[in-house]
Amino acid sequence: MRSGSLTPKTDFIVRWVAGTLLGCLFIPVIYLVIGTMWEFSISIVSARFQAEPWYDGLIDILGSLLAPLIVFVIGAVIGFGQWLLALQNLLRAWVWVLTSAVNGIVVLYALVAANRFAPSLFLPTPSIASGFGSRFEFSETWFTVALFIGITCGVASGMSQWIVLRRYVERASLWLLAVMIGSIGIVGVFVTLARVVKNVVSVEALSCCVSPVAYGLITGGVFYSLLKHRKHKRDDR
Repeated sequence: MRSGSLTPKTDFIVRWVAGTLLGCLFIPVIYLVIGTMWEFSISIVSARFQAEPWYDGLIDILGSLLAPLIVFVIGAVIGFGQWLLALQNLLRAWVWVLTSAVNGIVVLYALVAANRFAPSLFLPTPSIASGFGSRFEFSETWFTVALFIGITCGVASGMSQWIVLRRYVERASLWLLAVMIGSIGIVGVFVTLARVVKNVVSVEALSCCVSPVAYGLITGGVFYSLLKHRKHKRDDR
């Protein structure tokens, strides 16, 4: 139900931000659950097949599937949060959830590609080792690299969602631009926190909460504008 003190646009943006943030808050839980299940599965496989000649290859395959599985689930949870609070009147839940889940994998490999072809954002020093006392140290090309990563991930993320949204709204190509700017905003938030807070653990925890808000604020207004040009209207209440 929309509050009478909010305009329809503001109400949608608030719900879009809340849905995005809601999904992101489950990221630590997803890591914990999937990581625990993966370790348990590996222990079972090791106990039964460690003597087999193909054991090492199997472990390598399972290990390569871990990161895609995690981001697939993270994308699905974020997508469900967005649909639950903001998109129920546009499309069915499974469409956006599945799109967001696949989108997670696309962004993962876009990030891998960006890191392969671009210089490192951080200096290769022990300062970024895990631990509460560790700190970020930036390379000299950090600004260009951060911008490149944001654009690359934004295009990859926006493309998969554009494929779905163009069936429901006119001018869906605007979503590509919005997501690209939103992704740059996410990287910008992370870099800003890293330069101000510096502590690795604190930056990662704060970024998990602040980045979704920045992304939602940047993309929410564009999404609301797209909803005014639907191809297939559903209940607008």
